Amino acid sequence: MKTTYLFYMRLIGILIIILIPFNNAKAQLLLGSHEFEDQLYDSHVKSLDEFIQRFNGREINQLASQNQINKVRATRFSLFDYELLKDIDRNDSIPSIYEKFIFDIEADSISIAIEDSLNWVEAKCDFSWKNAPKSLSLKLQLEEDGNHCWRWCIIGVNGLKDCSLLDEEGTLQISPVDHELNFIGLESLFLHDSMKFAKTRKDGIPIDELSYFYGLVYSGLLKYNRCDSVEFHCNQIPGYSFIVKEINRLKSSNSGWLIVSLKKTITANT
Repeated sequence: MKTTYLFYMRLIGILIIILIPFNNAKAQLLLGSHEFEDQLYDSHVKSLDEFIQRFNGREINQLASQNQINKVRATRFSLFDYELLKDIDRNDSIPSIYEKFIFDIEADSISIAIEDSLNWVEAKCDFSWKNAPKSLSLKLQLEEDGNHCWRWCIIGVNGLKDCSLLDEEGTLQISPVDHELNFIGLESLFLHDSMKFAKTRKDGIPIDELSYFYGLVYSGLLKYNRCDSVEFHCNQIPGYSFIVKEINRLKSSNSGWLIVSLKKTITANT
């Protein structure tokens, strides 16, 4: 009995000796896995505010900076959608627009802010007009009110003409003698040609599309359904304009809020 007890005690001791290194290795493997997941999470730009923090050098992308001397520059490059950068010839002696953009930001110590009056956001929205789907883009900008509180305000609308909510081409005829009949011709225009009524205005008088949009909303016939996507348009960098939008990629470190378009602009001489 005693011999059997000693045998099992020795067996348990041997198993403990064998399993401890295995468990340590497994723990290290899991720890490494979590660390890698954390780095991928850090490389995902989770919000527009985080994009601006990284762009301004206040937050560093951990993956982009592992083997980089200039961590801020590497972080800024990681803010581009790789679809833009994949065709860059790294051996070309002439810097690409993207490299020049980063270098110009560094040279002038430029930072951006979502509240700047040169920047705006485009919200692509889905509406319904008499049960028919309509797509419109609202332009919004941050504004500080008299109480020093910030709010988003609508500064424009795009898409009214494309989705046939506004037809201002050509003219609608009102007879030159209609005044003698108390403008009886207006009745037909109001009742049957309301979507084309803008054509009755005097030549040369433009239509304020934003006011027209508010009129459609006020009528109750144009109904809001949802916002499908948001784009940040930055015009704050002298000589450049770029667009940021959310790109969702599974199992990719290049995802979240990224620069999807960069263009050179003409800077006015001062």
